[in-house]
Amino acid sequence: MISNKKSLVYLELHCYRDDENVGMGEEKQTIEEEGQRIEEVFNGLCPPPSLEDLFLSRYFGRRPPIWMQAPSAAAFKSLRFIDLFGLPKCNQLPNGLCVMLNLEDIWIRHAPSIEVVGPDFQSLASGDGGAVVTRPFPKLKKLVLGNLPRWKEWDWEEEQGKAMAMPSLEELSIISCKLSRLPQGLASHNRHNLRTLYLYGLSVLASVENFPSVVQFDVLYCPELKKISGFSKLRKISIDGCPKLELLEGFPVLRSMVLDDEPWEITGTPAVCTPKVYQVGVEPQLPENFTVIR
Repeated sequence: MISNKKSLVYLELHCYRDDENVGMGEEKQTIEEEGQRIEEVFNGLCPPPSLEDLFLSRYFGRRPPIWMQAPSAAAFKSLRFIDLFGLPKCNQLPNGLCVMLNLEDIWIRHAPSIEVVGPDFQSLASGDGGAVVTRPFPKLKKLVLGNLPRWKEWDWEEEQGKAMAMPSLEELSIISCKLSRLPQGLASHNRHNLRTLYLYGLSVLASVENFPSVVQFDVLYCPELKKISGFSKLRKISIDGCPKLELLEGFPVLRSMVLDDEPWEITGTPAVCTPKVYQVGVEPQLPENFTVIR
């Protein structure tokens, strides 16, 4: 039981498994039993509603604790920062984060069992579980989703007549996953506050489109990426480890680009790419078939 003191601001929870003295035949059963016990223990915890920062590390349960699920999660009206680090067995993300209405910063890292992020992560249905959400994640500014190696689908469509989730999002980082595309609900012409986008190690990503408010974009080690378009306010882009990239389209104010460690200045219409740095006797060349359309 966690103290319900009103003054508690930061809570750090760590979970450790004892793998000693486990035989080969016992290992699977032991892990399953320990996972169930861990879920029971964490379900019994009662973090105080006044909590502002939460760090959860090495949680071996298959489902998130019930106090991270709706409707219980709505009690955390002061929570601003949450970091979930190391969820080896969890196959779903908490559906209650979107009802923590003061969340500003979310980090979710090292969750190898996540394959699909469903719509209930970013938009709880009205009245679902006794919770009513008119604008999910109204104050969220930064979202980091990293090292989810099996993650291949993010189900998030933009629904007509409904408030957009994460309207205040300013910075998004997605690292090491198998997403082939970014969802429509995220890549939307109605998203006006997103300024910084960082993509690293998206092994099957083919295109990135429709981020009209982004001004800084880093895309690194996405080997299947072929097209980037619809970045009407982008001024700086850094590209590395994307050997199939052929087209940058819809970049009217793009000023500079770093392509495979070579800096370029972008001017004129049609676009003229001029190397910023010359090595003695070597003039950098853009890859053949690579095009920038302003």
